Amino acid sequence: MTSSTHIAFNRPREWFGRFRKLAVLVDGEVAARVGIGETAVIGVMPGQHRLQAKMDWCTSPELEILVEENVTRHFRSKSPSWWRAPKMMRTQPDSFFQLLPDDAAG
Repeated sequence: MTSSTHIAFNRPREWFGRFRKLAVLVDGEVAARVGIGETAVIGVMPGQHRLQAKMDWCTSPELEILVEENVTRHFRSKSPSWWRAPKMMRTQPDSFFQLLPDDAAG
């Protein structure tokens, strides 16, 4: 790939899953695994992509994003607070994680 078109995905320091890696899916395929406090920079072709985070059976909703040529789009994950996590794992596993634009990074 000759262009510098990327998705940068940051996993901030949070309580949930701190000893586990979070899978970052781009277009339904695992593109990276990030630990607490890590950022993955994933090279992609310019255009529309689907972004999702997953750990075991808990996922984020898929996020449709447009990545323009020679641009890096920055996102970060957010997990529920420690007191909400056990209930959400049972009742809302498909919206357990949130994917947020990381405006501070880019």
